[in-house]
Amino acid sequence: MPRLLRVSDLRGGVTLTMAEILEPLRPEADGVVWSILDLGEVVPGDQGGSEIASLQERVYASPTGLQVSFAELCTFAASVRQVVDGLFVGCADPAVLPRRHDTDPVIAERADCLVAAVDSSFWLVGGPDAVAERVDGRFRLVTEHDPATFPLRS
Repeated sequence: MPRLLRVSDLRGGVTLTMAEILEPLRPEADGVVWSILDLGEVVPGDQGGSEIASLQERVYASPTGLQVSFAELCTFAASVRQVVDGLFVGCADPAVLPRRHDTDPVIAERADCLVAAVDSSFWLVGGPDAVAERVDGRFRLVTEHDPATFPLRS
């Protein structure tokens, strides 16, 4: 993963929604296979939530997490109000998808795109230059970090 950005913007004292964070990842994010590697606490939205426990079970049942398309990830994001500790990784080649127990540097190295909710305090967004430029231009409180050394999970 070429670049990793920390997005610390708040709206009404709360971190941005996952749906807001995913918006600037297109079109690159559509061309990769995504895996949900971790899905901590999730606050359901007004229209969703009944399937969250089942989704968490499916994530933790597989050593490679739950594979989804970007469209499915966006549908999930639209159904939740807040994600506390979540790790979502996209790879162009599904054969290199990281495993749930891999270290953060290994996950960052294998990812073509990455989104992480860190303790509901901020988001990490990783990807190629075009994605990083859109993220940096869309949000106000953005800092860049070294993907090889910055922790992806709290």
